Amino acid sequence: MKRRAFFQIACAAALTASVGTTLYRRGQRSTQSRTPGKGGRLPGILSYLDRKITPAVAAQTAAQKAHEYGKLSEGDIFWSVMWPYMYTVGRAEGTVGNHLGLNPYAIIYTYDTFEDFADHPRRAYPILDEYGQPTGEVSDAAGWPQFISTTWDETVASNAFWYDGPAFGPANQDLGFLYLHRDTGGHALLMKGVQVDSTTQRLTVSYRAFSAAIAADSIQWASLPGADIGAATGQKTRPLWWLWTQFQWGLWQQMGYRRRIIHPIGTDKTLTSLMGYQAWRKGIHWGQDFECDVGIGIVAPESGAVNLTGYEPNGGYYIRFVPDAQPELAVIFRHCQSKSSVALDAPVEAGTLIGHTGNSGESTTGAHAHIEVTVDGHHINPHFYLGMASWF
Repeated sequence: MKRRAFFQIACAAALTASVGTTLYRRGQRSTQSRTPGKGGRLPGILSYLDRKITPAVAAQTAAQKAHEYGKLSEGDIFWSVMWPYMYTVGRAEGTVGNHLGLNPYAIIYTYDTFEDFADHPRRAYPILDEYGQPTGEVSDAAGWPQFISTTWDETVASNAFWYDGPAFGPANQDLGFLYLHRDTGGHALLMKGVQVDSTTQRLTVSYRAFSAAIAADSIQWASLPGADIGAATGQKTRPLWWLWTQFQWGLWQQMGYRRRIIHPIGTDKTLTSLMGYQAWRKGIHWGQDFECDVGIGIVAPESGAVNLTGYEPNGGYYIRFVPDAQPELAVIFRHCQSKSSVALDAPVEAGTLIGHTGNSGESTTGAHAHIEVTVDGHHINPHFYLGMASWF
């Protein structure tokens, strides 16, 4: 993206007076203030690296094994967890999957780009506050992890193993992230929550471990909630539920868990309310609302079972469905017409009628379908699960 003339003029002024100035970025502060987390260094991380196989290729290889339900090695498990986690941080930083379609490895702060990967580009730009005014700080953040140059230089000096080729190339950007993630203690915390079913090789990560890793890594990436290192320069953090959503979607891709489902109320219903903070509610709306009349059938989106149903004052009648293919996930329908149409824990096939939409409960604003999705008991954006009715 072409930067405005203001950036060109202010950047020159800022660099002239940059001696002794702290470099910040959307997502990371200088490692001069970095301290390893309680998890300490994880020596095993080096055993998963091979000079001839880049992180991207290693993750792709692990994904192929997962899709085939082959036996996952420790290395396969490592990459199957790390690649979605890296995807999550990249999404939070705004580089991975950016709205401009830019190569995330070639992005500089402000969405300018660079072409020479021989070294960190070291091009600083003024940081603006929420009103578009310069804060007095500058950032030379670059690459998908948005390394500032001081952090990059210290990381390079502190670690002997790097991939051949351009020093700031994609493989080394990935590796640099892994080193920082290790040093915060985030990696040790994350891997504590990994479970692999010995029979199916199904891989899951606990919410508790994920949130602990995010908190540890927040001392390096200002987009992550926890340390709030970007507050001084007006950088905002992503909500934990948003990060949990991104991680799950990335993990489903990595492990082959994305699949075709049936939309429980039909894809023709109009979405009227998104998940997220809503000022008029003075809080977070933990699901999506769809416009529909009372009495519309709710069907099982895939084979599974209804494991809970009942009534609560605000949400009215509710139905919780758990799919066989993903038992850590639950789909919850609120404001229903009545309790579930099927017996609790009775196996049902995809398309089986399990209830009807309604207008029950004190918090309802009219007849509609309210749908929530949780993984390990914590909410993710239903958009991704419900979208599988159309995307595959």
